Amino acid sequence: MIGFLEKDAKSSLSDGRKNLIWPHMETFRNYEEKALIIVKADGCTYSDINGREYLDGISGVANVNAGYGRKEIANAVKNQVDILPFNFSSYSASIPSLELAEKLINILPGNMSRIFFGTGGAEANETAFKLARQYQCLRGEKGRYRIISRRISYHGGTIGAMSATGFVARRHPFEPLLLNFPKTDAAYTYRCSYNHNHSDCGLEYARDLERVIKLEGADSISAFIAEPIVGFAGAAIVPPPEYFPLVREICDKYDILLISDEIITGFARTGKMFASEHWNLKPDILTMGKGITSGYSPLSAVAVCDKVVDEFSESESVFMHGITYGAHPVSCAAGISAVDIYRKENLAERSVRQGEYLRRHLKDLDNGIIGDVRGLGLLTGIEFVKNTETKEPFKMDEQVGKLVTSKAMDKGVKLFGGKGGEPEFMGDLLIVCPPLTVTEEQLDTIVGVIDDSIKDVKSSFI
Repeated sequence: MIGFLEKDAKSSLSDGRKNLIWPHMETFRNYEEKALIIVKADGCTYSDINGREYLDGISGVANVNAGYGRKEIANAVKNQVDILPFNFSSYSASIPSLELAEKLINILPGNMSRIFFGTGGAEANETAFKLARQYQCLRGEKGRYRIISRRISYHGGTIGAMSATGFVARRHPFEPLLLNFPKTDAAYTYRCSYNHNHSDCGLEYARDLERVIKLEGADSISAFIAEPIVGFAGAAIVPPPEYFPLVREICDKYDILLISDEIITGFARTGKMFASEHWNLKPDILTMGKGITSGYSPLSAVAVCDKVVDEFSESESVFMHGITYGAHPVSCAAGISAVDIYRKENLAERSVRQGEYLRRHLKDLDNGIIGDVRGLGLLTGIEFVKNTETKEPFKMDEQVGKLVTSKAMDKGVKLFGGKGGEPEFMGDLLIVCPPLTVTEEQLDTIVGVIDDSIKDVKSSFI
């Protein structure tokens, strides 16, 4: 019946239903008052129920890498629904799951040999933690159960993933439930804990991992997890080139598995198919999600290296972990099509060009509160500060990142902004990660809207 209503009547009726939804990480009031009702999308834009168009500067939530309106992916999904809409992967495989696993193995670091499919990023990291634990048990290391992670990080909203997350605001309500996972420093050179200008800064950050291992006891640690580039918790923090090679050495030294969380950074987002490639890093476990289907259907995957696979194979052990919708044939069909698009259209190379263009123009902005512009490919972060010389952050109640984001949305550009993983230590953040198909004209629009939005809110804080 709603199809026969006028546009304003549709909007009114739909708005009245928003109080039935429990929103993700938003208050009921803000959601009911401000949440858009999106009805269609194409390319890098989407439209709400009132017909207003928005430029999506964050690719949905850093997942619609190939852009909206991809008929190839939509047709793959439709065809698979007709052929085989569901399969439970515990006792059978589907053709799409086999084909996608093969495609992934061919583009992943060369030490990967098996894929475990799930449905979301947090679930992938939970899977990785359980794999690491059971692997250590098979080796006779039953005391190894804890995961080391980094203080500025986000690994998902489930209990295990949140235990590894270093994002104060998202952890705080659940602290009594969280596991005792130690934390080390992220390689955050803009506010280097050692010496910002020191050429060995990355080495010092890696050595902090070894310090934590020694402090906690290596015989209690099963794995270390890190985002190759810190995503939303740190606004695209890129480590120095010497950081990950030494991290790899340290993990090997103490028989600790290295987990690379590529939920955000995978699938051409940073200019490589996987960000680990920037440092020739070969993790033991690599988790992926988001861009694996370009957001067209829920799917995640965990890639596992030979030595872990061999331990399970030789002992003929069952990995005690199963997911009803894991390796869903429809989602795997979407994944096959998405991966084909990334490769056929060279979207990793395009991500490099467009990302450099974006950051170059952001660095040209002269507004007095941009302390840092960073990132790789089309994963870009801005850090706002009260004083660019001293890097003094804004106060906790000065929600600069959120205000800039709100003003940008009013101007028709969707961005992500707010306080970071350690809000009293770092500045306010803004993340820009549009679809990899974004044009220079659209990037110019994003930069212009950011500039105008900063000017709109700056007078309240300076």
